Amino acid sequence: PTTAGTIGSRMQQRLYAASSHLWLQLTRSAKGGGLAPARAAWTARMGLTPRGLDDIGEVVQVSPRVLHGAAVRAGEVLVELEWEGYTISDADELYHTKWASVQGVKSLHSPFGGTLVAMWDASGRISTDTCLVEMCIDRPALQQAAGLVDEEAYLEHVRRGPTGLFAPKEPEWS
Repeated sequence: PTTAGTIGSRMQQRLYAASSHLWLQLTRSAKGGGLAPARAAWTARMGLTPRGLDDIGEVVQVSPRVLHGAAVRAGEVLVELEWEGYTISDADELYHTKWASVQGVKSLHSPFGGTLVAMWDASGRISTDTCLVEMCIDRPALQQAAGLVDEEAYLEHVRRGPTGLFAPKEPEWS
């Protein structure tokens, strides 16, 4: 599988942070100026995968933890998503379903160091296409990132792992 350390000169790459269910769209850009040669840099857009969205209900609050333009360390919390939802808690012999209200907070951690460029403006619903965070990172930060995999490895990780709290469930027939 492709990892961050093996990314070459491709202009665009999609990777996944398997443990946090983040997708990362990397686009090559040039930073620098003057007489110095441009340093290889990437713009990294990040959002939740379908499996990541299965872990959260309706997002009710988006709380940025890093200011625009700030330096970010690998592992630092970028944003917290407060959510709430309902899950089936029980059902009786007549198929009356009982629901439980659940709520929680999902913290999104940066898989690498860099500079925060943009944060989702919290308008509308979060989907698998929603870019929650955009960062500028350089090649050394990308190469030092741990746990990034290509799509094939990520899908295998999801297939072998548990389903999310709000994932569609198969009916249990007895």
